[in-house]
Amino acid sequence: MRKHQVESWALDVLDRATSGKPVEDSRVELKREWPTPLEAARRIAGHANAAQGEPILWLIGIDERAQSVAGAEPKELANWYPSVVSQFDEIAPELQDLAIQYHGVTIVALLFETDRAPFLVKNPSGGHIDWEVLWREGTKTRSVRRTNLVTLLSGITALPDVELLEASLRASPGNEKDTLQWRLEFTLYISPQPGRLVIPLHRCKAEIWFPVLSITVPLDVVHLDREQVSGMPTFTPFSSPAPAGAPRYVASEAVIEHPSRFIASAMATTERFGPLTSEAIATLVLLPTGARTGVPIVAYLRSINKGQYSAAWAFP
Repeated sequence: MRKHQVESWALDVLDRATSGKPVEDSRVELKREWPTPLEAARRIAGHANAAQGEPILWLIGIDERAQSVAGAEPKELANWYPSVVSQFDEIAPELQDLAIQYHGVTIVALLFETDRAPFLVKNPSGGHIDWEVLWREGTKTRSVRRTNLVTLLSGITALPDVELLEASLRASPGNEKDTLQWRLEFTLYISPQPGRLVIPLHRCKAEIWFPVLSITVPLDVVHLDREQVSGMPTFTPFSSPAPAGAPRYVASEAVIEHPSRFIASAMATTERFGPLTSEAIATLVLLPTGARTGVPIVAYLRSINKGQYSAAWAFP
């Protein structure tokens, strides 16, 4: 998740919390001050295990009960987080931190990636049990139960290896006045793990971000087709070719059984904006059936063609 997305998420949570509205997001934890490393490690481990691969967000410096923002000192993180990590067995959730200004005070946002669960922490009671697997339930943290382990382990699916080969983005005048039509294409080499890989299109996401303009354009993923190259292994198609005159059906998934090159395409229509001369960052996330976390592919696109109402970008 990019920094502007973390900030947008955090600001939305802050607005709700300070206005007395329920946050209503099990992925979010609000803290008035920095918790002790031992307390934090146990709560982070339980929160991350229960998140099932989704990122979790902690905001330090906000009192939800008092609906007030006290602020936090970002420099404390340098000493605090290494002490937290020391409580984990082998790996801790990967951290992305961001200092956010909110109504004149600084809030520290901590985004933890949870896709490497399960996370184990030291047993503070000592004895013969060295490590614990914890689980968050509501606002409480407890030892994991069998049903929780089944839920956790069922989400650990062998994700495919995906290599980005090429990417292109084009903007052209839309059918309606003062609109732009966007088309994004990724050329990917997808290697499924042993077994059958199914990628439903409705679970895929794509967007374009223009850092200079601070504009994000969400797109609809419309196709994931094997590239037509002679000699490539076949894969199970979306559906059999329809005979002439038969109703036309829209592809809804890709079923992949062999390593293949694929073209992923996404489209959107927006109001016209500009100038269309800055770099663009395109992100595509593939979420296979059975997986609780997706495979993100990011392309840093350079501008290759500029017109008054059209533009093009490419990678590499």
